[in-house]
Amino acid sequence: MAKWQSRLLLFLLLFLLSVKATQAREISCQDRYLTLVNPVRGRDLWADKSLVPLMNQYSLIKERGFSATWLLQYDSLEDQQLINEIKNFNSQQELGIFLEISEDLAHAARVTYPPLFDWASPRVIFLSGYEISERRQLIDKVFGEFKKEFGYYPQSVGAWWLDSYSLNYMKRKYDIQVALIVADQKTTDDYGVWGQWWGVSYYPTKTNILVPAREGNKEDVVIIQWAQRHPDLAYGEGPAFSNYSLQANDYTSLGKNTTFFEELINIYSDCTNPISQVTVGLETGIESAAFLDEYERQLNVLKSKAYLNLVTMTQFSDKFRQIYPDFPKKVKISGKTIWEMNIFYRKNEKLGDLVIYDPKAIWADYFTPDESEFLNRRLPELKNVGNWQEWLKLYLSSIPNFVIGPGSVLGLVRVSFLSDRFYLGLAFDAFRFVGLSFAKPFDLNFVNQDFFNLKYFLDPDLDRFLVYLTLALLVIYFGSKLTSKISKHANRN
Repeated sequence: MAKWQSRLLLFLLLFLLSVKATQAREISCQDRYLTLVNPVRGRDLWADKSLVPLMNQYSLIKERGFSATWLLQYDSLEDQQLINEIKNFNSQQELGIFLEISEDLAHAARVTYPPLFDWASPRVIFLSGYEISERRQLIDKVFGEFKKEFGYYPQSVGAWWLDSYSLNYMKRKYDIQVALIVADQKTTDDYGVWGQWWGVSYYPTKTNILVPAREGNKEDVVIIQWAQRHPDLAYGEGPAFSNYSLQANDYTSLGKNTTFFEELINIYSDCTNPISQVTVGLETGIESAAFLDEYERQLNVLKSKAYLNLVTMTQFSDKFRQIYPDFPKKVKISGKTIWEMNIFYRKNEKLGDLVIYDPKAIWADYFTPDESEFLNRRLPELKNVGNWQEWLKLYLSSIPNFVIGPGSVLGLVRVSFLSDRFYLGLAFDAFRFVGLSFAKPFDLNFVNQDFFNLKYFLDPDLDRFLVYLTLALLVIYFGSKLTSKISKHANRN
């Protein structure tokens, strides 16, 4: 009996060892990737408005033989001096688009830029704040400018938030391969993004960028994350928690240093998953001006880790597709707590987190503009999951009303009082106004020009306007009658 038990134990031990060896072969620690990503906004927002921040950042990267992805916002594409400097970068650098909307981009795309908002407000900075047709115009404009400068369309894009309609449009029209969005944060900077896989890359569904794809609803764009956060310390509300991230400006504000950064790198690049990826970068000219020394220390840490493979965003998306030609079904990240994530849910039992993934989950911004000043993209608060009535209501609300909506004739009418003159006419696009203006019955002018605030042309005093309009029409009518009589009288003579 003892001999039989010994043989059984030996068999079980050998079986377990063989399973472990198989798992070890399946998870190759060769597939540990690092992506340097540097968003480049227009220099109007830079702390140092010279080209020095850009050149300093590039020099640190070039000296170490690193590659990086530089995401260019529209205003930077219009800065010829800056673009000429970027064109001198070596061939290891990748260029992509940073999809933040500025007033200059909106005007260039002939889209109304909502007035009186801070440039970083989610109401104006994200594509989700605009009508569907406006998003297409904005995307086409910035992609067109990029191609004009560099001769090709980019494959990498980024923004702290990208709505799924815009993501689908860019994939369909420009065949983008990879997109960067912000890692989970509940309330930081008026942006609440919460519920995606914690710090790990994935394919999203076609209708929700935060939900991992499953069979039949995969959007073929790899999602990577900016400011990947500590799996234990970053769980909570506001910067006091979200600043436990890989960003130099974040963790130094909490009194942390490069040791903390290295701890996070080790967590996200361990051998738990078949492939791993970390995103490191600084916003050029903004954070890079004040945190360049810490950025240099970060790069030195990364250089010391021989197992890390330096890749651009697009190169990583290629590697990810090799490992996951369909989609990853489950992943895990752990510190002192464990994040278990699969296509059905993510959970962290110790922290009390559980997010259920419904493939039908869809945000309203897929159909309509989000005009709120707080970006609420927290999956546990999404109410219209699987509710086809809500989908239909949202879809119908996105179609211009035939009688009085913006796509109808009456919807094109604009009436206003501006600079002591009344205006009556039609809006032919977001800016072009064609019609009449008058200050008194005998002062009538034809108008055909652009007004950047045309969308907000509303009549502040309709009664007064109608009086002047009636008088003007009477003058035109009786004036034409009088002219006709004078002409007839002259012909008789």
